[in-house]
Amino acid sequence: MAGCTFNPAPVDTDFAFLNVNVVNLETGEIQFDQTVLLSKGRVTLIAPFSNAAVSESARTIFASQQYLISGISRAVNLKSNEPTGVPAGSRSIQIGDLADLTLVSVNPLTSDINLTNILGIYTEGNWWNKMQLKATKSQQDDQADVKREI
Repeated sequence: MAGCTFNPAPVDTDFAFLNVNVVNLETGEIQFDQTVLLSKGRVTLIAPFSNAAVSESARTIFASQQYLISGISRAVNLKSNEPTGVPAGSRSIQIGDLADLTLVSVNPLTSDINLTNILGIYTEGNWWNKMQLKATKSQQDDQADVKREI
């Protein structure tokens, strides 16, 4: 394959976002159509989708036309659909960083983030999809109702 760049996936890759738009919340730049590989909760590779290989054992999320941002999962209020905006201290996604990533369906530079447009959160080595986040919100609502009754 003359003229083709190829980045082999790290052997221990356990999670991959494919064809995702990576947003740098510090600079406002977006890297379109990227592959982001994670291993043991850390970012191991960010590369163009067409140039990155992913190990067969990796759990993959195909995220075409979706946006990946860093540092928002701790700020998300699962009790509300109110916009969170972009929390202070958010930063870019860097190789080697512990992954605290949020996948959203809207461009976070031009739209508010709320539970409606969050597709999932990857934090502490775990992926929480939209269904799991909704279940967590229901549990929180139920606990709040019980506290009100007491």
